[in-house]
Amino acid sequence: MISKLFSGIIIMLVALSGVNLFADVPPALPEAATAGIKLFTGQKPFENGGAACISCHSVNSIKAAGGSLGPNLTAVYKQLGKNGLNIVLKSVPFPTMKPVYKNRPITKKERAGIISFLRYSSESKTNRNKGQDLFMYAAAVFAILIISMPIIWRNRLSGVRRALIKKA
Repeated sequence: MISKLFSGIIIMLVALSGVNLFADVPPALPEAATAGIKLFTGQKPFENGGAACISCHSVNSIKAAGGSLGPNLTAVYKQLGKNGLNIVLKSVPFPTMKPVYKNRPITKKERAGIISFLRYSSESKTNRNKGQDLFMYAAAVFAILIISMPIIWRNRLSGVRRALIKKA
C-alpha cells in the first residue's frame, strides 16, 4: 500500500509539472523541423538505417538527455550555417561517424529536416540545463517524501506504545 502511495505521489508530481520525460516535439515548429527532431531523437528511423543523432549528441532544446560521445549540437547551426551542415551531413567527415553512415547515407530530405531542427535549436529561447532540471525534480520528490513520511507512518507503533503506557 505504501509503495502504491509513493508511486502515486511521484506520478502526480510529474503530471502536475507538465514534464514529458521523453523527447517531444515542441509546439509551433515548421514541418521540416518537426521531422528533424523525430529523426534526431530516433522517434523516426533514418531511411537507410543510420543511428539516431541522439545516440552520440545532445541538444539543449529537447528534454531527453543525449549521448556524450559527440559534441552538444545546440549552437552548431550558428557555427556552420545551412550549407556547412549540409556538407557535413552529406560527406560525414568525422572518423567516429564514418563507419556508422558510410553505407547508410542520410537522404537529402532527412538532411533538410535535421538542419531545420538544428536551426530551431540554435535560435530557441528555451534551451534547458538538464542537470539543473534533474536537481529540481529530485529536490521536489525528496521534499514530498519528507513531508509525507509522518503522515504515512503516524500509526506505525501505536500498538507498541499502548502496551508500554499500560505498563508504566
